[in-house]
Amino acid sequence: PKLRLKVAGGGLPATFKKSWNQYENVELLGFVDDIAPFYEECICVIAPLYIGSGSCIKVLEALYAGRVCLATPHAVRGIDVADCNCNNGLFVFSNKEELLEKMAYVFDRQSRRECQKGAYAFVSSRYSQARVDQAIAQTFGK
Repeated sequence: PKLRLKVAGGGLPATFKKSWNQYENVELLGFVDDIAPFYEECICVIAPLYIGSGSCIKVLEALYAGRVCLATPHAVRGIDVADCNCNNGLFVFSNKEELLEKMAYVFDRQSRRECQKGAYAFVSSRYSQARVDQAIAQTFGK
């Protein structure tokens, strides 16, 4: 299929910008104020994160939008490895070959729809405000 890769987010190194600008199907967006419209039009979200700290809100945000997310192990830190599966719309890749394998699966419309169904359900059941409140109450004994 003829695909477009839209890269959103600040801090992209100049070497990547120079290299990726050579491809007509790659669009470098930089920082985006409102990512929601991009979630609505995309087939999947790729989170190729290798550095950073804390939980990766972008992965949870993509799943909450009902989008399949393909992520590096660093991007899913804090999420149980057993939860990284099609039923939850979340795939982990460690190299180019694994990424291409997961992308081929997600590009199949029926497979993608099955994964998308679980993405929102997974995030809303595990990471909702009610779950956060419950965890705080359990932790601090209230």
